[in-house]
Amino acid sequence: MKSHRESSLPAEVLERTVRPYREENDCVCLRQAECMVDGLVVGIRSYDDQDRLIAEDPLDQEGHFHGQKLWWYDNGQLLSAEPFWKNLPHGTAKQWEPDGRLIGTYTMTHGTGFDIWRQVREDGTVYVSEVYFLREGNHDGYAWWFYENQRLSHECRWHQNLRHGIEREWNEQGRLRRGWPRYWIRDQRVTKRAYLRAVERDSEYTLPPFDPREQSQDRSFPPEIEQAFHDIRS
Repeated sequence: MKSHRESSLPAEVLERTVRPYREENDCVCLRQAECMVDGLVVGIRSYDDQDRLIAEDPLDQEGHFHGQKLWWYDNGQLLSAEPFWKNLPHGTAKQWEPDGRLIGTYTMTHGTGFDIWRQVREDGTVYVSEVYFLREGNHDGYAWWFYENQRLSHECRWHQNLRHGIEREWNEQGRLRRGWPRYWIRDQRVTKRAYLRAVERDSEYTLPPFDPREQSQDRSFPPEIEQAFHDIRS
């Protein structure tokens, strides 16, 4: 098949199916095809049960993601384009509506920056639905999820790809859900008492202290996130 204009793959590639489409319990495995040029694998394409193209991952000779990673809606419209350099997101990513309208961008530098995902409400307006911070390709810092009213629904903190900090989840009325917050140390869930003791011994200051004010949904977000909120309101 011919490549999309955003694609990093050559205009014509040969495809070879390496995994068939299948469904197992609640798991859906898309059909995967290697994209080849002169016998070299230059990318992977994924197809749904109706053989519609869903994703395209460009690869370099070492097998690293390198180029534009693309995702499509069922109607064939491009959903997102995310540039990669040697396995790290690098450059400006774009996201579109099913009708082709560009609804947002974000920029990464060698795997570092905020990944900002947006969704469209029933009335056609856009809201920020998910944000997480990457450092050199690793989850490192806060991740936030939002309701349609742009209030926090979920907050989690990461350190070097491990949950490491306090995790909170709120209902739509702004109250913490039962059983929250939860406390994590290097991906191990611990009691609040154990967490507070660990904070006192944390000489590298990787664990955020417990602050009762943060039981509220109210947050002061980094400038990049505040700008994203401003852009969708303007």
